[in-house]
Amino acid sequence: MRGRVALSGRRIVVPHPRTGKPNDVTAPLPAHMQQSFSLLGLDTSRYDLIEDAPES
Repeated sequence: MRGRVALSGRRIVVPHPRTGKPNDVTAPLPAHMQQSFSLLGLDTSRYDLIEDAPES
């Protein structure tokens, strides 16, 4: 497969099975997604959707 699949998620938070404490795993935004966002006029260096997201 030559094409790239669009990123569907870059963060997951799940409770640890024994302690119940959250395991928070975040992946960096891949270069091809940064390029796609740039083509749409979005500035990925301005803010980070993960870091700036409201706590829920």
